[in-house]
Amino acid sequence: MNEGYDDSYIEEDLDDLRWKYFEVEGLNTITELSRQLRSFLKFKEQIIKHRFRSSLTPPANHDIVKFIEDKKFLYEIASRFVQLLKEVKKDADSVEQGIQYHALNPNNSSLRQLIEITKKLLLLIHNFSEQELYNHLSLLKLLISLAREACLVKKCLDIDLEVFYVELELSYEELGEELEEIIDQQNKQDRTPSKKVLEEMLRS
Repeated sequence: MNEGYDDSYIEEDLDDLRWKYFEVEGLNTITELSRQLRSFLKFKEQIIKHRFRSSLTPPANHDIVKFIEDKKFLYEIASRFVQLLKEVKKDADSVEQGIQYHALNPNNSSLRQLIEITKKLLLLIHNFSEQELYNHLSLLKLLISLAREACLVKKCLDIDLEVFYVELELSYEELGEELEEIIDQQNKQDRTPSKKVLEEMLRS
């Protein structure tokens, strides 16, 4: 009865569905990578703004209450992220080895939670990158450090995008070093007046 049944239409529909799935996945991936690259460039922009700001540069106009709430939420997510990294690394020599080890067990809850918390963290990092943070160096330093660690996780999880995340991780590392130099110079400048005052007191 079914000998003459032609299933070519079903096969064509399945092919169409597969291509649509790949198209959506591809667009989602491009959007995600673009967002992460934009976050890095915005952080770089903030460091440049801090370097070349003048004493007349007005402070950023933040909604203080929301800014504090956003920072509190960031600290909560960051704390959970670090905790999960420690759990994954517990029986390994590095985060990379820990992720590889846990990836062999598809039912591993720690790795699933790490994947989810990394997604949330990257979105938070992006949201902060869209704000004026050039006068909030400690927060900027934290965000860059978290972004670098998130890239480390992503390069282990998304093998097809490993090269992208390796390069982005390295870029964040260099950006963090640049910011560290700025903070060190600023701390030296802040200490200089008090040192001069002390020297004058000793002479008198």
